[in-house]
Order: sequence, then C-alpha cells, then structure tokens
Amino acid sequence: MTRNIVTFYTLATHAVESTMNSDNKITWQIIKDGMNETLYALSSMKFNVTTLSLLFFHTFLKKKKRSQQPPSPFFLASSGPC
Repeated sequence: MTRNIVTFYTLATHAVESTMNSDNKITWQIIKDGMNETLYALSSMKFNVTTLSLLFFHTFLKKKKRSQQPPSPFFLASSGPC
C-alpha cells in the first residue's frame, strides 16, 4: 500500500513539474479531479489484505488505461509494476 501511494505521489509530482511552463499545465487540482477513483482505491487499500492490494491496484490501473481515450499522460510514465 505504501509503495503504491509513494509511486502515485512521485508520478503526480513529476506530471506537475514537467508541465509547469507549458500551456496545458497539470495541477494538483486537475489530478485530484481526474483521479478521484484512483485516490479512493489507494486510500481503501489499508483495509485490504496486503497481497491482494497490489493485485487490486494493478487490475484497477489496467482497466483505467483501457477506458481512457487517449491515455492520460500521467500514466504513461508508469510502465511496469510499482
């Protein structure tokens, strides 16, 4: 669970910093609004069995990636397991 939260924070920070001087800025508010389900899944992991948490999170991300057209630039940096 902690590793997933840290990975999410690291990728979110990278997205905010890398678009800071761009016309299409990604802000913390945009991340919060667009990733509400993911943030809920992260916070819900504390109630799951540890081994199931990683499986749930990776399954959730795969479903999220498939449902987005085009894929969110935030998740492009997270190729592979956390």
